[in-house]
Amino acid sequence: MPAEQFKRLDQFEAHSLKKADATFAKAAEARDNRGVLFQQASKEYDAFIKEYPKSIAIPFALYRKARCLHLDDKRFQAIKAYNEVLDYFPNDVPYAAPALYLIAQANWESGDKLEARKAWAEMAEDEDYSRHPLAGDAIVQLANYLVERNEVPKALEYYQRVGVEFRAKNPAAAQAGITTLANYYTRTRPDEAKLRDLYRKFQTFDRPQKVPEDLSRDLAYWDTVRALVNGNWRFAEDQAAERDRYYKYWAGQMDKLFLDNDDFRINVANWHLAYERKNDAWFKRLDEQFSAYQREGDFDRILKWVSVYSQFKAKVTEYYSKLDFAKMNQPQIMRLMAILYDEVKDPEMAKRVFLMIKIDKLPDADKEGLAKYFMKRREPDAGEIVIHICDKFDDFDWGKMTKLRFYVGKKNSKDGLPLSEEMVKVDRFAKEAQWARANFLYGDAKYEDAIVAYRAVDDQPRNLWKIVDCYRNLRQMENAIQQLREIENFFLGVAPQAALSVAHVYNHFGLRPSYVAELRNVLKKYPKSGESSQAHRELEALGEKIGGAVEERDR
Repeated sequence: MPAEQFKRLDQFEAHSLKKADATFAKAAEARDNRGVLFQQASKEYDAFIKEYPKSIAIPFALYRKARCLHLDDKRFQAIKAYNEVLDYFPNDVPYAAPALYLIAQANWESGDKLEARKAWAEMAEDEDYSRHPLAGDAIVQLANYLVERNEVPKALEYYQRVGVEFRAKNPAAAQAGITTLANYYTRTRPDEAKLRDLYRKFQTFDRPQKVPEDLSRDLAYWDTVRALVNGNWRFAEDQAAERDRYYKYWAGQMDKLFLDNDDFRINVANWHLAYERKNDAWFKRLDEQFSAYQREGDFDRILKWVSVYSQFKAKVTEYYSKLDFAKMNQPQIMRLMAILYDEVKDPEMAKRVFLMIKIDKLPDADKEGLAKYFMKRREPDAGEIVIHICDKFDDFDWGKMTKLRFYVGKKNSKDGLPLSEEMVKVDRFAKEAQWARANFLYGDAKYEDAIVAYRAVDDQPRNLWKIVDCYRNLRQMENAIQQLREIENFFLGVAPQAALSVAHVYNHFGLRPSYVAELRNVLKKYPKSGESSQAHRELEALGEKIGGAVEERDR
C-alpha cells in the first residue's frame, strides 16, 4: 500500500493491517512452514476486512488475502478472492489490475490455459488495466500462448505493442517482446527490411536511443544484425536445408557492405562457407580481402589472418611467412606465440616464436603476464620457462614472488617452502608469503609448524579456520572446539558457521550426543541463519526431534 494511503488510516486500522503485513512478510521470507504462515496472514487480512468494512484499505486487504491463498497453492480459492477485488473495486487499478493478472497466472498454473488467455486478453484490451506495468507481462504471455496455438500474426502484433508501449514502465516485458521479434525475423522468417523497421520503431533492440533515419550504412545497426545472425546458429541435423537458406540469405544481405571492415567481411565470408562448404572459395574471399587493404608493416592484420586460418596449417605458414620479426614489437610477437599455442595448436612453432621475445627488454608487468601465461600451459618445459622468466625481472623481489606463486599453484613445497621463508622477510610480500609458507607446511602434514605459521598471518578469522583444520588433523578435538568458540565469540559475521562447525567436529570424532546437542544449539542461537536450516536438515536425517537445544555448559 502506498505510504500516503497508509497514513490516512486511523490508529486501530493501521495497527491491524501492520500485523497482517508483518505475517505476510515473514511468510514470504520463510524457508519452512510457509503454508502455515500464509494461512495465518490470510486470516489476519480477513479479520481486518470484517472489522473495518468501510476502510480505504479494503481493496488492499482483499488483494493480499487472495495473494496469501495463491502463495499457499490454494489456487481456486485464490481466483475467487481475486475476483472479489474485481467485482467490488474494478476501478481501483493498483489492486484490480494485479488481481486480474494473477487470475490468469493461477489458471495457467492449474492447467486451464483458456481461462488464463481470457484474463490476459482482458488486461491487454482494457483501457485502464492495459496501462498497468503488469499488463506488459500479460501481453507477452498472451502472445506466447498465441504462438502455441499457431496464431502467429496476432502474436507478432502483441510482441510489437509491448516493445513500444512498455519500454519505460516494464523494461523486462518490453525486452522479451523485442527479443522475440528480432529472433523471429532473423531466424524463423528472415526479413532484413522488417528487422530494420522494428529497429527504428524500438529505437534499437537494446537500450532505447536515437537512431539514424537511413540505416542502410549504419554500422551499429548492421553489427546488431550480425550479432543476431551469429546468435541463432543452432540447427538440428535434419535442418540442413533450412540452415543453408539461412546463411545464404544473410550473406547475400551483407555481401557488399563495409568492404574495408575486416571483422565484418570475415564474418560474412564465414556465412558463405557455412552453406557453400567450399574451403577454396572461403580462402579466395579472405585472401582478396587481405590483399585489397593490406598496408606494409601492418603486422596486427597479418596476425588476424593467422588466427582466422588457425585450422589450416598451410595457410598459417603462408601468412606467417609475411611477418618481419625484426620490425615487429614485443607485444605482437607475444600475441603470435599465444595464437600458435592456443589456436593453431603447434607448440613447436610457438616455442620458436617465444625464443624471439626479448624478455630482458620487457617491463616487469609484461614479464609477469608472460610467466602467468606459461603457468597455465601443460607442455613439459612450461615450468622451466616460468622460472627463466621470473629470473629476468628487474625488480628481483617481484620476480621471486611470481616464482613463489607458481610453486604455490603447483603445490611444490620442496622448492616453494624455502622461497616462502625468504620472502616473508620482504615487507610488501610478507603476508602472502606467510600464507604460502603455512599452506606448504599444512600440505606436508607438519600441522604443529603450520599452526605457528598461520598464527603469524594477520588475517583473522581466515587463518583461524585453517588452525581448526590443523587441530582436527592432529586429533586434538578440544583445541579445535576452543578455536571455533573463539571465532564464534569474536567474529559475529561467521558466528553461525563456527557454531555449526563445532557440531561437525563432534561428529568427526564420533560423539553423536554432543553432535546432536550442538545442532540444536545452532537452531536456538541462530534461528534465522542458513546454518540453522542446515542443522534442521541434519537433525531430520538423524531421526532426531527438532528443538531442545543444549548449551555447552549443560553437557
